[in-house]
Amino acid sequence: MIEPNKPLDPNEIQQIIVDITDLVASWQNPHDGGWSIPQPPPDAYYTSNVWTTAQITHWLLHHNAERYQERIRRGLYFLAQTQRIEDNGYRNEASDGGWGWYKDRVSESTGTATAMLAFVEYAKRFQTSEPFTKNMRWGRDWLIYHGNPDGGFSLLANRPSAAFNTCWSCIALSECVLIPGLEDYLVNAAVLPIAVAFVESKATTTGWGYAIEQASDAIGTAYCTYLLLYMGRTATATIGLKALRNSQLDDGSWEPAPTLPNLEATTWATTALLKGKISPKAAWVESAMRYILDHYIPGLGWPERSNGRVQLWTTYFAYMTLAAYMEAIRSQSSL
Repeated sequence: MIEPNKPLDPNEIQQIIVDITDLVASWQNPHDGGWSIPQPPPDAYYTSNVWTTAQITHWLLHHNAERYQERIRRGLYFLAQTQRIEDNGYRNEASDGGWGWYKDRVSESTGTATAMLAFVEYAKRFQTSEPFTKNMRWGRDWLIYHGNPDGGFSLLANRPSAAFNTCWSCIALSECVLIPGLEDYLVNAAVLPIAVAFVESKATTTGWGYAIEQASDAIGTAYCTYLLLYMGRTATATIGLKALRNSQLDDGSWEPAPTLPNLEATTWATTALLKGKISPKAAWVESAMRYILDHYIPGLGWPERSNGRVQLWTTYFAYMTLAAYMEAIRSQSSL
């Protein structure tokens, strides 16, 4: 617990980042090279999954690609070997180029977008998409052709477009086509403009819903705001930033829609604020950071919610927020 009147110490935050990254890296499954949700490290009862492996591999690439190069390599090969392609034993319609939650699950946009984000980060860090260029091309095509008719993305077909899936599918596609050999005209000419127009058309004074067309909540607002900022749609994103500022609770957190975890809402609301160039020293950012840091459990990570179970995906979200905060602090210090 951080003392209420004690200033946030960037050095302490950076040390938390270093410590938790080393710990999470050590939880890699020694058998298949992936990661799974349960802690402590996976054992014989746990099978690595695509979502968690993609997130942790992306984390290690983002934090220190050289230090974790071997763990990253094994994580990427796990993803390559769980993709639904002929090389992995899938035939006909089952060989669609996407990823599911586990290898034998149907392809969906969370698995495909998170896997693509890991491969894209690898290509950026090491200046090559090889030996995964074909995997990335198949994943790119899956995302291009599996959006919803309204322009958004949902976990599975015939479900309402969701903020999480729309945000990360669009960012994965946008980043992918910047890599030599992975360009595709449809992404910037059709998929992204239509998706962004859909999100902008559903903006309300209180933001967006987790299901974009439903009642607004903090998680939906955070993801949609982050996407619009990423795409340079500052005017509409400002609506989201204002909505987040107005909905922050006294303890620094954000309350999500019912049944959704408040740590996810708080981490991504904070990350969106920082993406929107809100000062890391602003009272509402500091309040949010205190809330996040107060919920850190050394040697484990972050829980879904207060007094909840620690999860690797929640810990990944918290890492991304702490990393964004440190980047903002360094940016301010260099001015």
